Amino acid sequence: MDPARLPAGSDAQFRVPTVWEAYRPYITGTIVVVSAQLVLIMALVAARARARRAEATVRTRETTLRTSYDRIRHLAGRLIHAQEATRAAVARDLHDGVCQDLAGLSISIASLQRSSGDLQDPPIQEELGKIQVEARDTYDEIRK
Repeated sequence: MDPARLPAGSDAQFRVPTVWEAYRPYITGTIVVVSAQLVLIMALVAARARARRAEATVRTRETTLRTSYDRIRHLAGRLIHAQEATRAAVARDLHDGVCQDLAGLSISIASLQRSSGDLQDPPIQEELGKIQVEARDTYDEIRK
């Protein structure tokens, strides 16, 4: 019977409680647990999305780093090649230029030693011989 149909001041005893009244703690607990699970699921989905973005960023940075390393290796190779070319040019200049000058100097001094005149004096000849030896030593040293 509906309690609203009872006369005023009546007390209804042994009435059957409604579903809400009978199971209120269980229903409330279930709603709380389901809500907590939804919040946790959303947090996991958000964390997974952040992890994927972080992995993509790491992959991008690794690619950039590899590219940078490749450029550094390439530049180092070019630098070594340029150094070798410079060394070869310096060696060629020393060998061709300076050695030819010293050889010419040595030949000129040798011809002065064989010439006639005042240059034949023993002190001058001795000095010219020393110059010739020094020129040959310098030539050999530069060649090494």
